[in-house]
Amino acid sequence: MLPIGRLFLKRFYWSYVLTVIDKCKSVGVLEYGSSVFNVNFNLNILLIKIIMKIYTYFGEFYWFNVYILGYLDSFLKNYTDDEPLVILTLPDYAFILEHYFKNNKKIQILGKDDTTYISYRRGHHGNPNSGDEKNFDSILKYGSVHMESNLLFTNSWLENTHCYLAWIKENKLNEYGDPIDTQYTTEPVPDNTLKSSYSLYEYLLKKHSDKPWLKYYSHNENTLFDLVTDLFKKETLSISHHQITRIIERSPIPNTYIHIFPRNRGGHWNTGHISHIGEDNWIRICKLLKDKYPNRQICCHGHMESFQNNLNDYIDIKVKNIEESINLFHKSDILISPASGLVELAVNCGIKKIIYISENSLPRWTNNPFNVERNYVNINNDWSKFVSYCNSL
Repeated sequence: MLPIGRLFLKRFYWSYVLTVIDKCKSVGVLEYGSSVFNVNFNLNILLIKIIMKIYTYFGEFYWFNVYILGYLDSFLKNYTDDEPLVILTLPDYAFILEHYFKNNKKIQILGKDDTTYISYRRGHHGNPNSGDEKNFDSILKYGSVHMESNLLFTNSWLENTHCYLAWIKENKLNEYGDPIDTQYTTEPVPDNTLKSSYSLYEYLLKKHSDKPWLKYYSHNENTLFDLVTDLFKKETLSISHHQITRIIERSPIPNTYIHIFPRNRGGHWNTGHISHIGEDNWIRICKLLKDKYPNRQICCHGHMESFQNNLNDYIDIKVKNIEESINLFHKSDILISPASGLVELAVNCGIKKIIYISENSLPRWTNNPFNVERNYVNINNDWSKFVSYCNSL
């Protein structure tokens, strides 16, 4: 057995263990990142990289507010691992998580300083190919998708996985695992015999039960998993809400603004969606508010997905980021918005009143941990009701 001289441990996004495994012969200095250690020259140094599990959430902001925050809080109370639970997510989500779980050593949050922007965040892992072509570069710098992760059943995640790409390239295969020159009468996917007919990975598993791509899997990288399906073992987020137990607040800004979220979902979904209110209706709403309350300022949220630039004649204040929204909501009286994750953030910040507006169907959301007054109105069918709600602002 080799004698051990000294042991040093430094934790970053990953951990390194430096172990000196020979007798001391002479003393010197080792610079290790920003740290300097006294070590022995002329020694054999064994470098061991500890692989870290990273759980990702790139899903809807709505579910982040009504489920992820609350469930994660409960989960951490029973979390007993020696290492913290590591979560990689979108910058805005990371900011909220860092603040909500501040001083909690059981959790480590990644992604707050990244530029990742995903426009299609349906479900809980979204499609990182949408919004910004550099999304996967930002994500995969932290590690590679684990070959047992449910992330692979989403095509965009599979198609950006190194071992899959290496397998088809080295073996001259097409995306379906067949010789690259294979001609098809009908494309193999969608395959209605699969649980998810469009899942390329499910199709490959049916054809290649031996998983030949595993040959190209690296065991020397941090591994990425899906937070909801891999850790929480939930197939869908739509089965329940899990309310938070403490208000989200940071540096509250007292204000008398009339807050609006003029959301535009017409670009990447459709104008019939419950979250979409047309530009004409937003102009109509803003005109009403200006006529009734000329001394109150209209504050617009949602810098990424809103009509705010089309409403410059009516909007007084444009919120720049999620931190500013949180600071304002906690000391605000009113938010007017269609159904959205931002509304549920306002609920979690303890805003006093919300007017939910719709142009068609009218959902009744149940997330209300702090007894916010919630009003619902279809502005196409019942404009007078909306006016009456506005009379009491």
